[in-house]
Amino acid sequence: MTPSSRTATALTSVLAVAVAGVCGSVILRQVHDSGSAGLGYPPVPADARPGRVLAPVAVVSSGPYLAEHVLPGGVPATYDPCRPVHYVVNSSAMPEGAGALLADAVAAVSVATGLALVDDGSTDEPLDPHRDVVQHERYGNRWAPVLIGFSDARGYPALGGDVAGVGGSSLVQPRGPASGRLVSGQVALDVDVLTDLVARGHADQARAIMMHELGHVVGLDHVQDQAQLMYPRNRGLTSFGPGDLEGLAVLGHGVCHTDT
Repeated sequence: MTPSSRTATALTSVLAVAVAGVCGSVILRQVHDSGSAGLGYPPVPADARPGRVLAPVAVVSSGPYLAEHVLPGGVPATYDPCRPVHYVVNSSAMPEGAGALLADAVAAVSVATGLALVDDGSTDEPLDPHRDVVQHERYGNRWAPVLIGFSDARGYPALGGDVAGVGGSSLVQPRGPASGRLVSGQVALDVDVLTDLVARGHADQARAIMMHELGHVVGLDHVQDQAQLMYPRNRGLTSFGPGDLEGLAVLGHGVCHTDT
């Protein structure tokens, strides 16, 4: 199914913590009208730059990786490296100590991609699998920042079973498939899993779960190589593998956009 010029595709992937792997899902939804050129997209943000915000990361061929969504010509869908990727955190259910782990995970993804991930502070926005990517009343006339929140299966059913986290980003195509880019995203982290890991002295594995989900946000898909952090089951890895790092570097080499 091909999205129209005013449709966002939410790309969602999950991480399991035990034995069973879990498949991701794809949801299509409309972007709210913003009045930008009549297309329903917000304007180019004020903090967009004519060139990259951060220096590019060298791409070294090191191992397997997969992009979550591939555009025509085999080009992966990415965030715009010439504007910051903003994020907010709903900390209402955040486990003790998780804030510092999240900051470390965000920093690791920024270093690996060369994307500027900017903390816009806290929010009371709840996690929602059908989250709108433009929310005028809450965030103004811009793409909604990436939302990071904490819950359990009762509050966010996708965290049921052995799923430790769910993450992904929304794809928009202002001028057709070749113009696709990622503009907003969401990470849902299982509060019980993180609390248990930290309590048992495995804070590094809790941070790795966050890194895995943020990897999905910037465009990585699961791989079937257990030496990579993007393997769909948590096997005790605490850092990105060589294939993960190659993929993250590639995803940091996106196109700078001037249309929205």
